[in-house]
Amino acid sequence: MAVKSFKSLLSDAEAKSVLSIPLALSGQEDMMVWCGNNIREYTVRSGYKFLTIGEITTTPSN
Repeated sequence: MAVKSFKSLLSDAEAKSVLSIPLALSGQEDMMVWCGNNIREYTVRSGYKFLTIGEITTTPSN
């Protein structure tokens, strides 16, 4: 059972917290979206820049 495996990775409090998150009622398909650079491809650099500066770059920078 997946829940047993999941609970073995977390403390009881963490597992309870995660399992209390409500699931979406609609059946939307997942999709990958990243607008952090102009090629719409996630890189560690673009993620770091976004987290530290809060800026999304739409032009290439080297």
